[in-house]
Amino acid sequence: MVSAIRAQCRGCGRTWAYDQLDKTSSYGQTNIHCPQCFERMGLVG
Repeated sequence: MVSAIRAQCRGCGRTWAYDQLDKTSSYGQTNIHCPQCFERMGLVG
């Protein structure tokens, strides 16, 4: 079972959930932005 963490996006303020085990992705704990903001800023990857 995978645990999700609720985080508030620094870009748009939306609260979203991310996988706490996926710390190597763009949506890790050091970059608290929702996927929509990453896409808009061109930071996907």
